[in-house]
Amino acid sequence: MIILGLNGSASLINENRLDVNFYTMHDAGAALIDNGKIVCTFEEERLNRIKHTNKFPVQSIKACLERYNISITQVDAFAFPREEANYDAEIRRYGTLDRTFRFRSAREYIGATLEQHFGEKLDLNRISFVSHHLAHAASAYYLSGFDSSLVVALDGWGDDFSGGVYEGKNNEISTVCKLPLNGSLGLFYLEITRLLGFDLFDEYKVMGLAPYGNSERYKPVFDTLYNLGRDGSFELDNERIKNIRSYLPFRNPGEPIMQDHMDIAAALQYATEAISMHIIKHYQSVTAHDYLCLAGGVALNCTMTGKLLYENIFKDIFVQPASNDGGLALGAALATCYERDPSAGKYSLKHVFLGNDFPAEQDCAEELERWKNAITFYRSEDIPATAARLIADGNVIGWFQGASEYGPRALGNRSILADPRPAENKALINKKIKNREGFRPFAPSLLEERLHEFFELPDPHNRYSFMTFILKVKEAYRSQLGAITHVDGTARLHTVSREINPRYYQLISCFGDITGIPVLLNTSFNNNCEPIVDTPRQAINCFLTTHLDYLIIGDYIIQKVDQFEVEFLLSLHPLIPRFIKLYVVKENGAVSFEMGNTYNAERHRISGNMYTLLKNSDGSHNFQQLMSSCISSSAVDIIAIIEEIRVLWALRLIQVIPEMVLTSEIK
Repeated sequence: MIILGLNGSASLINENRLDVNFYTMHDAGAALIDNGKIVCTFEEERLNRIKHTNKFPVQSIKACLERYNISITQVDAFAFPREEANYDAEIRRYGTLDRTFRFRSAREYIGATLEQHFGEKLDLNRISFVSHHLAHAASAYYLSGFDSSLVVALDGWGDDFSGGVYEGKNNEISTVCKLPLNGSLGLFYLEITRLLGFDLFDEYKVMGLAPYGNSERYKPVFDTLYNLGRDGSFELDNERIKNIRSYLPFRNPGEPIMQDHMDIAAALQYATEAISMHIIKHYQSVTAHDYLCLAGGVALNCTMTGKLLYENIFKDIFVQPASNDGGLALGAALATCYERDPSAGKYSLKHVFLGNDFPAEQDCAEELERWKNAITFYRSEDIPATAARLIADGNVIGWFQGASEYGPRALGNRSILADPRPAENKALINKKIKNREGFRPFAPSLLEERLHEFFELPDPHNRYSFMTFILKVKEAYRSQLGAITHVDGTARLHTVSREINPRYYQLISCFGDITGIPVLLNTSFNNNCEPIVDTPRQAINCFLTTHLDYLIIGDYIIQKVDQFEVEFLLSLHPLIPRFIKLYVVKENGAVSFEMGNTYNAERHRISGNMYTLLKNSDGSHNFQQLMSSCISSSAVDIIAIIEEIRVLWALRLIQVIPEMVLTSEIK
């Protein structure tokens, strides 16, 4: 049985007529399974290039069908991770906001949208709905390989609840209890995240900030915000949380981070761990399970999951590597599969290289050739050894190999890599490449058989191949691994297996031969304005707009030319992404020009000349040609236009394509 799971809102990439925001079905995507086995899974953000996108996953569905070489009519069931009644109510509400939105039910909307994009009218009875938190639970239990386990989903919100506790036995999941929305641990964490000057999806920043603080300073305040019940329940004082700015120091976005803010982050992390442990320990005592599965956004709090490991109360713990809502499409598909056929085989997730494959060798070479005015490149017969030497010599490299990873972590195929030893590498990469806060930590990748040398491990030993636990670096290595050891002596661990990822394993092994340390600093291959790169073209764009020293794609070693020539930048063909809109703003008699998008209210001011260039661009003309045909020569300021091209390109507000790429090739 072929099942397609899909998650995404009633908003297409080029529209937001319903004012659908990121609170609605974010981290969209699609997953395809056949008789319980994963064929592939795609996150829509990797394809449409909107971080945490909630757009209907048209491109992900297309990618799934193309991967398996089937048509949409060959899919036996479509699974959506939301209760049907709740989605029906939302669809009807949209009809009151926009009279042209005439759908009466979620089933009708999904069917019509699939027909619109895939040209086939589908039997609407093939669409099934799975509750949000059950989909989270299924995404963990059915990938764990456990016969029976406690399953806990901790999230912000979904289908009027904030999580759930379940039991998985013999391929069936039963509900133990649902956690109420007014006791949402995820929303609690988000509220304090905002107090600290961050926003939705920035919770991981607060987790990284917490080790710099002293939790005891504000613990008495946080102790008043929640109450733990004897039966595993807990209550939040939502009124006090809502008014928290009146009794805790807050930070406005962009302001300096002070010790107060670090101490608040530490107290929040302590409270999160206390509540999570309270829930999990109680339901383990009730159900007597020796195994635990975790999912939901809170499960990505790797500090919490690491602390849970050190408690040694379970024989094994599996954290779904895409515990956020990016895992819902796969979870809905798995839940639907096993509901229809509980005898489907067991599945133990070994790797997450489930996205786009590495392109054909000829396609890769042709893409590099297109950028020859900005890069130089050559083939290496021993990429792991060459890359290891480059990293050991102090270079930071972009590493693009194999199929792309599923989930928010780069696990060695779409990674930025550096030497983990010099402590200054952390600040350098944060500032010059990732363009993010300096306190943010980086993860180590190390050979799985050398794990015991570098980390203090709990007993029993768990799987660490998905970067889902933060553990203690052994004291003897904390100074030696200065770039990946956090201020509290921990690191978010990622072990690499020879069998699962032989090329990345060989790279780390070669680096170990050179330095004596078989560990690399590993972070996701992107800047802070875009999702993880998914194609060679995106990798080249990231390489050319950051301070990466080298780029390695397949067997090719790539360097930048000494500097971009003006002629090269003007030879690029600009394209406006489908989610970007151009605006003319008239206010108080003055006219200005802006770029906006279809997913939030952010605007970016641009010059009148750039507005004219982009308004007339369709990919068939380069900047030089557009300037000649659209702007009077007396109005052209080449230096200003060049600088604006650089900024818009780095912010990914425009796409740029080499001159020799034909319009028909643009994707």
